Amino acid sequence: MNLVISISLCNEAELRGWHHIGIETSCLARTITFYTQLIDFHTSEQIDLDDESLTFLTRGSLQLELVLPKQETEVSSGHVHFAWKVNNLTAWVEWLKEHNVFPVDGPYRVRRLQGVMYKGPNNETIELICSQQEHGQ
Repeated sequence: MNLVISISLCNEAELRGWHHIGIETSCLARTITFYTQLIDFHTSEQIDLDDESLTFLTRGSLQLELVLPKQETEVSSGHVHFAWKVNNLTAWVEWLKEHNVFPVDGPYRVRRLQGVMYKGPNNETIELICSQQEHGQ
């Protein structure tokens, strides 16, 4: 039965690949230095939100999102989340809701992206991202 549900979901709302991996840090400068000097990533974008600052690093098609909380949190560093690109965010939100899985954050919009976050079975954070252009907005 799960296979049938997965197949019908994939036809309606496909996963399009990785968007980014997010790493929460307590020292943004040290983390940027590590990834840029040792692993050849380059800073591509910085976004200042109300409760956190985001720095995106890229290396080819790989993208890291460094998250610096503005207030001390329970997880002060090392928390990891991953994000998948999807073509129909609404379909994913509805399908997960039908299976009693509800967002922990979102839906939200940041620039040209729309997203929503969930907790996985091991407390990992799963983010689904869709460009507003793909989402028809």
